[in-house]
Amino acid sequence: WPVRDGMPFLDANANGRYDPDFDAWLDDSAAADKPWFLGDEFFCYFSNDLDPARTSNLYGTSPIGLEIRTMIWAYDQPGPLQHAVFVKHVVVNKGKDRFSEVYFARWTDPDLGDANDDFVGVDTTRNMALIFNGRARDNFYGQPPALGIRMLQGPVERDPNGNALFGFEKRAGFSNSPINSFSFYVNGDGVYVDPDLGVPKGSTQMYNYLRSLLYSGAPFVDPLTKLQTKYCLTGDPVSQTGWIDGLVHKAGDRRLMMGAGAFTMLQGHTQEVAYAYIAAQQTTVARSISSVRDMSDLVNLFYRHLDKGDIMPELVST
Repeated sequence: WPVRDGMPFLDANANGRYDPDFDAWLDDSAAADKPWFLGDEFFCYFSNDLDPARTSNLYGTSPIGLEIRTMIWAYDQPGPLQHAVFVKHVVVNKGKDRFSEVYFARWTDPDLGDANDDFVGVDTTRNMALIFNGRARDNFYGQPPALGIRMLQGPVERDPNGNALFGFEKRAGFSNSPINSFSFYVNGDGVYVDPDLGVPKGSTQMYNYLRSLLYSGAPFVDPLTKLQTKYCLTGDPVSQTGWIDGLVHKAGDRRLMMGAGAFTMLQGHTQEVAYAYIAAQQTTVARSISSVRDMSDLVNLFYRHLDKGDIMPELVST
Protein backbone atom coordinates (compact mmCIF):
# COMPACT_ATOMS: atom_id res chain seq x y z
CA TRP A 1 0.00 0.00 0.00
CA PRO A 2 1.82 3.16 -1.23
CA VAL A 3 1.71 5.22 1.92
CA ARG A 4 4.88 7.06 0.86
CA ASP A 5 2.91 8.48 -2.04
CA GLY A 6 0.24 9.73 0.34
CA MET A 7 -2.34 6.97 0.20
CA PRO A 8 -4.60 6.96 3.27
CA PHE A 9 -4.46 4.24 5.90
CA LEU A 10 -6.11 3.34 9.19
CA ASP A 11 -3.67 4.26 11.95
CA ALA A 12 -4.97 1.85 14.60
CA ASN A 13 -2.21 2.57 17.14
CA ALA A 14 -2.37 6.35 16.47
CA ASN A 15 1.38 6.79 16.17
CA GLY A 16 1.29 8.54 12.79
CA ARG A 17 3.17 5.71 11.06
CA TYR A 18 2.02 2.86 8.87
CA ASP A 19 2.74 -0.37 10.78
CA PRO A 20 0.79 -3.05 8.92
CA ASP A 21 0.32 -6.61 10.10
CA PHE A 22 -0.73 -8.74 7.16
CA ASP A 23 -2.18 -11.60 9.19
CA ALA A 24 -4.12 -9.19 11.40
CA TRP A 25 -5.41 -7.46 8.27
CA LEU A 26 -6.66 -10.79 6.90
CA ASP A 27 -8.47 -11.35 10.20
CA ASP A 28 -9.92 -7.81 9.96
CA SER A 29 -8.43 -6.94 13.32
CA ALA A 30 -9.32 -3.45 14.55
CA ALA A 31 -5.95 -3.27 16.33
CA ALA A 32 -3.85 -3.36 13.15
CA ASP A 33 -2.84 -0.61 10.76
CA LYS A 34 -4.31 -1.34 7.35
CA PRO A 35 -5.00 0.23 3.96
CA TRP A 36 -8.03 2.46 4.07
CA PHE A 37 -10.73 2.57 1.44
CA LEU A 38 -14.44 3.25 1.20
CA GLY A 39 -17.24 1.27 -0.35
CA ASP A 40 -17.01 -1.91 -2.40
CA GLU A 41 -14.71 -0.38 -4.99
CA PHE A 42 -12.25 2.41 -4.27
CA PHE A 43 -9.75 4.46 -6.24
CA CYS A 44 -7.37 7.13 -4.99
CA TYR A 45 -4.91 9.30 -6.87
CA PHE A 46 -2.95 12.51 -6.34
CA SER A 47 -2.42 15.15 -9.00
CA ASN A 48 -0.74 18.54 -9.25
CA ASP A 49 -0.07 21.35 -11.71
CA LEU A 50 3.74 21.29 -11.58
CA ASP A 51 4.33 20.47 -15.27
CA PRO A 52 4.42 23.86 -17.10
CA ALA A 53 3.89 22.20 -20.48
CA ARG A 54 0.57 20.78 -19.35
CA THR A 55 -0.74 23.97 -17.74
CA SER A 56 0.35 26.00 -20.77
CA ASN A 57 -1.34 23.60 -23.16
CA LEU A 58 -4.54 23.86 -21.16
CA TYR A 59 -5.19 27.58 -20.69
CA GLY A 60 -1.80 29.17 -21.26
CA THR A 61 -0.88 29.69 -17.61
CA SER A 62 2.01 28.77 -15.33
CA PRO A 63 1.84 26.34 -12.37
CA ILE A 64 0.72 27.76 -9.02
CA GLY A 65 1.45 24.78 -6.76
CA LEU A 66 -1.87 23.05 -6.14
CA GLU A 67 -2.14 19.41 -5.11
CA ILE A 68 -5.44 17.58 -5.42
CA ARG A 69 -6.01 14.29 -3.59
CA THR A 70 -8.95 12.50 -5.18
CA MET A 71 -10.94 9.57 -3.85
CA ILE A 72 -13.60 7.80 -5.91
CA TRP A 73 -15.75 5.02 -4.51
CA ALA A 74 -18.98 3.12 -5.05
CA TYR A 75 -21.15 0.50 -3.37
CA ASP A 76 -22.53 -2.80 -4.61
CA GLN A 77 -25.65 -2.38 -2.50
CA PRO A 78 -29.36 -2.40 -3.31
CA GLY A 79 -31.21 0.88 -3.54
CA PRO A 80 -29.92 4.37 -4.36
CA LEU A 81 -26.29 3.56 -3.48
CA GLN A 82 -26.19 1.17 -6.41
CA HIS A 83 -26.85 4.12 -8.71
CA ALA A 84 -24.24 6.49 -7.25
CA VAL A 85 -20.51 7.12 -7.58
CA PHE A 86 -18.84 9.30 -4.93
CA VAL A 87 -15.95 11.67 -5.63
CA LYS A 88 -14.04 13.64 -3.01
CA HIS A 89 -11.22 16.12 -3.61
CA VAL A 90 -8.81 17.39 -0.96
CA VAL A 91 -7.17 20.52 -2.38
CA VAL A 92 -3.89 21.69 -0.81
CA ASN A 93 -2.08 24.94 -1.56
CA LYS A 94 1.53 23.74 -1.72
CA GLY A 95 2.70 26.82 -3.59
CA LYS A 96 4.41 29.93 -2.27
CA ASP A 97 1.51 32.32 -2.76
CA ARG A 98 -1.70 33.30 -1.03
CA PHE A 99 -4.66 32.80 -3.34
CA SER A 100 -7.66 35.09 -3.12
CA GLU A 101 -10.97 34.92 -4.99
CA VAL A 102 -10.70 31.13 -5.32
CA TYR A 103 -13.63 29.20 -6.79
CA PHE A 104 -14.18 25.45 -6.66
CA ALA A 105 -16.27 23.97 -9.46
CA ARG A 106 -17.29 20.61 -10.82
CA TRP A 107 -16.63 20.89 -14.56
CA THR A 108 -18.32 18.23 -16.65
CA ASP A 109 -18.63 17.38 -20.32
CA PRO A 110 -21.30 14.75 -19.72
CA ASP A 111 -22.04 13.17 -23.13
CA LEU A 112 -25.05 11.29 -21.77
CA GLY A 113 -25.28 8.42 -24.22
CA ASP A 114 -25.59 10.24 -27.53
CA ALA A 115 -23.65 13.47 -26.88
CA ASN A 116 -25.66 15.41 -29.46
CA ASP A 117 -29.05 15.28 -27.76
CA ASP A 118 -28.21 16.53 -24.25
CA PHE A 119 -29.82 19.22 -22.12
CA VAL A 120 -28.47 20.47 -18.76
CA GLY A 121 -29.77 22.46 -15.80
CA VAL A 122 -29.33 23.08 -12.10
CA ASP A 123 -31.41 22.31 -9.02
CA THR A 124 -30.29 24.99 -6.57
CA THR A 125 -32.38 23.52 -3.73
CA ARG A 126 -30.29 20.36 -3.94
CA ASN A 127 -26.91 21.80 -4.98
CA MET A 128 -27.18 19.57 -8.03
CA ALA A 129 -26.52 19.82 -11.75
CA LEU A 130 -28.82 17.85 -14.04
CA ILE A 131 -28.07 16.27 -17.41
CA PHE A 132 -30.95 14.78 -19.35
CA ASN A 133 -32.08 13.82 -22.83
CA GLY A 134 -33.49 16.30 -25.31
CA ARG A 135 -35.34 13.51 -27.09
CA ALA A 136 -37.78 10.87 -25.87
CA ARG A 137 -35.28 8.14 -26.74
CA ASP A 138 -31.50 8.14 -26.67
CA ASN A 139 -29.66 6.83 -29.73
CA PHE A 140 -27.24 4.93 -27.50
CA TYR A 141 -29.27 3.81 -24.45
CA GLY A 142 -32.80 3.71 -25.80
CA GLN A 143 -34.84 4.62 -22.74
CA PRO A 144 -33.72 8.13 -21.79
CA PRO A 145 -31.26 8.27 -18.89
CA ALA A 146 -30.68 11.22 -16.59
CA LEU A 147 -27.68 12.13 -14.46
CA GLY A 148 -27.42 14.27 -11.37
CA ILE A 149 -24.15 15.67 -9.99
CA ARG A 150 -24.84 16.67 -6.41
CA MET A 151 -22.40 18.64 -4.28
CA LEU A 152 -22.49 16.73 -1.00
CA GLN A 153 -19.88 18.85 0.75
CA GLY A 154 -18.91 22.38 -0.22
CA PRO A 155 -15.76 24.27 0.77
CA VAL A 156 -15.70 25.43 4.39
CA GLU A 157 -16.01 29.04 5.46
CA ARG A 158 -15.94 30.55 8.93
CA ASP A 159 -19.35 30.70 10.60
CA PRO A 160 -19.61 31.16 14.40
CA ASN A 161 -22.95 29.36 14.39
CA GLY A 162 -21.99 26.69 11.88
CA ASN A 163 -21.09 23.00 12.06
CA ALA A 164 -19.35 21.95 8.86
CA LEU A 165 -18.40 18.60 7.39
CA PHE A 166 -14.63 18.26 6.97
CA GLY A 167 -12.58 15.08 7.01
CA PHE A 168 -15.72 13.01 7.63
CA GLU A 169 -16.38 14.77 10.91
CA LYS A 170 -18.14 17.90 12.11
CA ARG A 171 -16.16 21.12 12.61
CA ALA A 172 -17.79 23.74 14.84
CA GLY A 173 -17.33 27.36 13.85
CA PHE A 174 -17.47 26.61 10.13
CA SER A 175 -20.14 25.92 7.53
CA ASN A 176 -20.09 24.30 4.10
CA SER A 177 -20.75 26.71 1.28
CA PRO A 178 -23.63 25.84 -1.05
CA ILE A 179 -23.24 26.25 -4.78
CA ASN A 180 -23.45 29.90 -5.76
CA SER A 181 -22.75 29.72 -9.48
CA PHE A 182 -23.80 27.63 -12.44
CA SER A 183 -22.80 28.09 -16.05
CA PHE A 184 -22.89 26.10 -19.25
CA TYR A 185 -21.59 26.29 -22.76
CA VAL A 186 -22.48 24.62 -26.02
CA ASN A 187 -20.09 22.94 -28.43
CA GLY A 188 -19.84 25.04 -31.57
CA ASP A 189 -22.05 27.90 -30.32
CA GLY A 190 -21.19 31.57 -30.92
CA VAL A 191 -22.45 32.91 -27.57
CA TYR A 192 -21.96 30.06 -25.05
CA VAL A 193 -18.38 29.44 -26.15
CA ASP A 194 -15.69 26.96 -25.07
CA PRO A 195 -12.68 28.77 -23.50
CA ASP A 196 -9.67 29.06 -25.79
CA LEU A 197 -7.02 26.39 -25.23
CA GLY A 198 -3.29 27.05 -25.02
CA VAL A 199 -3.45 30.82 -24.57
CA PRO A 200 -3.66 32.97 -21.39
CA LYS A 201 -7.00 34.51 -22.32
CA GLY A 202 -8.46 31.01 -22.05
CA SER A 203 -7.83 31.08 -18.29
CA THR A 204 -9.67 34.41 -18.02
CA GLN A 205 -12.59 33.00 -19.99
CA MET A 206 -12.70 29.94 -17.72
CA TYR A 207 -12.51 32.14 -14.62
CA ASN A 208 -15.52 34.09 -15.92
CA TYR A 209 -17.46 30.84 -16.23
CA LEU A 210 -16.38 29.94 -12.66
CA ARG A 211 -18.08 33.15 -11.53
CA SER A 212 -21.23 32.31 -13.52
CA LEU A 213 -20.52 34.83 -16.27
CA LEU A 214 -20.25 34.30 -19.98
CA TYR A 215 -16.73 33.63 -21.29
CA SER A 216 -16.49 37.31 -22.26
CA GLY A 217 -17.30 38.51 -18.72
CA ALA A 218 -20.82 39.58 -19.68
CA PRO A 219 -23.64 38.31 -17.43
CA PHE A 220 -26.02 35.53 -18.27
CA VAL A 221 -29.48 36.88 -19.15
CA ASP A 222 -32.66 34.92 -18.45
CA PRO A 223 -34.48 34.72 -21.81
CA LEU A 224 -37.87 34.77 -20.05
CA THR A 225 -37.39 37.67 -17.63
CA LYS A 226 -34.71 39.48 -19.69
CA LEU A 227 -32.89 40.05 -16.39
CA GLN A 228 -29.29 39.30 -15.52
CA THR A 229 -28.87 36.18 -13.42
CA LYS A 230 -26.09 34.36 -11.60
CA TYR A 231 -27.79 30.99 -12.04
CA CYS A 232 -28.70 30.00 -15.57
CA LEU A 233 -31.09 27.15 -16.39
CA THR A 234 -32.74 27.10 -12.95
CA GLY A 235 -36.14 26.11 -14.33
CA ASP A 236 -37.85 22.77 -13.72
CA PRO A 237 -37.57 20.45 -16.73
CA VAL A 238 -40.21 18.13 -15.25
CA SER A 239 -42.95 20.77 -14.97
CA GLN A 240 -41.49 22.69 -17.94
CA THR A 241 -41.44 25.97 -16.01
CA GLY A 242 -38.81 28.70 -15.78
CA TRP A 243 -35.60 28.94 -17.80
CA ILE A 244 -34.93 25.42 -18.99
CA ASP A 245 -32.47 24.22 -21.57
CA GLY A 246 -34.09 24.13 -25.00
CA LEU A 247 -35.74 27.54 -24.88
CA VAL A 248 -32.76 29.11 -26.66
CA HIS A 249 -30.71 26.21 -28.05
CA LYS A 250 -31.70 22.85 -29.41
CA ALA A 251 -30.32 19.75 -27.73
CA GLY A 252 -26.62 19.15 -28.33
CA ASP A 253 -23.16 18.70 -26.84
CA ARG A 254 -23.05 20.57 -23.52
CA ARG A 255 -20.46 21.39 -20.87
CA LEU A 256 -21.34 22.70 -17.42
CA MET A 257 -19.74 24.07 -14.27
CA MET A 258 -21.32 24.16 -10.83
CA GLY A 259 -19.27 26.24 -8.42
CA ALA A 260 -18.82 27.70 -4.96
CA GLY A 261 -16.73 30.71 -3.99
CA ALA A 262 -15.01 32.96 -3.53
CA PHE A 263 -12.48 31.83 -0.90
CA THR A 264 -8.97 32.65 0.23
CA MET A 265 -6.34 29.90 0.46
CA LEU A 266 -3.18 30.68 2.36
CA GLN A 267 0.02 28.75 1.81
CA GLY A 268 -0.44 25.25 3.24
CA HIS A 269 -4.21 25.57 3.59
CA THR A 270 -6.55 22.72 2.66
CA GLN A 271 -10.10 22.65 1.34
CA GLU A 272 -12.41 19.73 0.58
CA VAL A 273 -15.27 19.24 -1.84
CA ALA A 274 -17.33 16.11 -2.42
CA TYR A 275 -19.85 15.10 -5.05
CA ALA A 276 -22.05 12.19 -6.02
CA TYR A 277 -22.92 11.19 -9.56
CA ILE A 278 -26.41 9.63 -9.52
CA ALA A 279 -27.85 7.96 -12.62
CA ALA A 280 -31.37 6.81 -13.44
CA GLN A 281 -33.09 5.35 -16.49
CA GLN A 282 -36.87 5.34 -16.64
CA THR A 283 -39.43 5.22 -19.43
CA THR A 284 -39.58 9.01 -19.89
CA VAL A 285 -37.21 11.93 -19.46
CA ALA A 286 -39.35 13.42 -16.69
CA ARG A 287 -39.43 10.16 -14.75
CA SER A 288 -35.65 9.75 -15.06
CA ILE A 289 -35.09 13.28 -13.71
CA SER A 290 -37.54 12.70 -10.84
CA SER A 291 -35.82 9.43 -9.96
CA VAL A 292 -32.41 11.15 -9.88
CA ARG A 293 -33.77 13.83 -7.54
CA ASP A 294 -35.32 11.33 -5.14
CA MET A 295 -32.25 9.09 -5.02
CA SER A 296 -29.93 12.07 -4.58
CA ASP A 297 -31.75 13.06 -1.38
CA LEU A 298 -31.08 9.63 0.11
CA VAL A 299 -27.48 9.58 -1.12
CA ASN A 300 -26.91 12.99 0.46
CA LEU A 301 -28.37 11.78 3.76
CA PHE A 302 -26.15 8.70 3.66
CA TYR A 303 -23.01 10.77 3.06
CA ARG A 304 -23.77 13.16 5.90
CA HIS A 305 -23.97 10.25 8.33
CA LEU A 306 -20.71 8.55 7.40
CA ASP A 307 -18.77 8.08 10.62
CA LYS A 308 -15.10 9.02 10.47
CA GLY A 309 -14.34 6.84 13.46
CA ASP A 310 -15.42 3.80 11.49
CA ILE A 311 -14.06 4.58 8.09
CA MET A 312 -11.30 7.15 7.91
CA PRO A 313 -8.46 8.73 9.86
CA GLU A 314 -6.84 11.97 8.81
CA LEU A 315 -4.96 11.67 5.54
CA VAL A 316 -1.38 11.04 6.59
CA SER A 317 1.44 12.24 4.34
CA THR A 318 5.07 11.27 4.92
